[in-house]
Amino acid sequence: MHTTRYKKLVNTLLLLACLWLLYFCIRFIKIDNNQTLENYLPTNSELVVKIKSKAVLKLFLSDILYQNKFDRKSISKFDIDTKNTSNKSSGIDIEKNVLFFYEKWEKKDIIGVFVHVFSKEKFLELNKNKNIFTSVNGEIGCLLRVFSEEDINTDALEKYAIDLLKSNRDKSYAKLNLQKLGTSNSMIDIYYSGNQSSLLNNLLLQVSVEKNTINLDGKATLNPALEKDSLPNYFVRNRNQEYLALNMGRLPDTLNYYLDAVLKEIHLNLPKIKKQNILFYGIGLDNIEGKMSIQPYFDAVFKFEDTLSISNKIAKVSELDSSIASITKDTITLGGTHYYFKQLSAQDVYVGTTPQPKIYTMPTPPIFYLRGRPESILNIDGNSWIADIARAIPQIRNSRDFLKEIKNFEIEAYGNKDLSVDIRGKIDFKAEEFVTLKVIDYILSFIKAPTLKDD
Repeated sequence: MHTTRYKKLVNTLLLLACLWLLYFCIRFIKIDNNQTLENYLPTNSELVVKIKSKAVLKLFLSDILYQNKFDRKSISKFDIDTKNTSNKSSGIDIEKNVLFFYEKWEKKDIIGVFVHVFSKEKFLELNKNKNIFTSVNGEIGCLLRVFSEEDINTDALEKYAIDLLKSNRDKSYAKLNLQKLGTSNSMIDIYYSGNQSSLLNNLLLQVSVEKNTINLDGKATLNPALEKDSLPNYFVRNRNQEYLALNMGRLPDTLNYYLDAVLKEIHLNLPKIKKQNILFYGIGLDNIEGKMSIQPYFDAVFKFEDTLSISNKIAKVSELDSSIASITKDTITLGGTHYYFKQLSAQDVYVGTTPQPKIYTMPTPPIFYLRGRPESILNIDGNSWIADIARAIPQIRNSRDFLKEIKNFEIEAYGNKDLSVDIRGKIDFKAEEFVTLKVIDYILSFIKAPTLKDD
């Protein structure tokens, strides 16, 4: 009698366990029929990043169960004091898609986020932070972050956050382009509209993960407004050092702004850069007259929009900053670093830290490429206390260790005859450990784990 009861009890418990497991799987596998966030995108969205949270979580849980390589110390970092954090919940449903966008609104830079919310009250509390505005319509939440040092029209932005959730922007180019991707195995979808000065327009890029590899696949349109360059394309080569190589067209406005600021500091007036091929080796940090001096190590060929004589430009440099130790016809010494200049053509100039660079030409190079050793951007050289502190900063040290785990890094874009552009990329990690675990372990490296005692 008792045996029969125990059997029934065990069978019931097994059935409940199976039903619970089935319910859990369905939540992760079923197609999300929720209202699509793309419907709310502003018409003038320049950049959109769609994160498929459910796919990311499913892959991560699958990998962590399959690999089971997290040690006790790493797992302990997930131990969160719920008493101290329960009131800090954002109210966002992390199992559903998240949509980031960037746009210019009333001449101000805005980054926005569309999310699914489960607590309207918690989500709306986020607008207590400066320059952040939130709104909720049903289960959809909108958060706007405004980047401006000027006075902000708070009422107008609060109204704009509300208006964005009216879902009446069927003509949004961002939405129409993202819909072209349909359903896929990607975890992140990216759309970039481009502008009149952009090399690429209507860029669509998908990011997927498979074991220890991150794959990028996309398409774009070459800007027809930019004239085709029939002049030789100069490149620099170095087989003796590890580097991150970048070849691209016009610099984005943001990078141009910082480059112009550096050039103005040494009173060097140059035309805008049209193309560049850069090998980046690292940076040197030094303490010169009580000030921190940043000296990038690189070799580069710049093609300028206008013709120039680099020797004449350097000769006209006046009222130099005291950190520039010396200047000659083709050399500027900044701190302890020598930067050499060489005129290659009326528009092409070599600038770099190699006295005798290896220069070659390529008739039909890729439109864009980024390849090599990504940890090079965090190579910090110098014997000063400033360099020692920089190397010891956890964000720099952990990031460099993470990037050193990459054995192959290559992203390229090739043009076709019809102005279409194919984009391919692959990032392979050295270890057989899955990418998801490498990324989460990298994130956990910034979290201080409690001291563990051996059992």
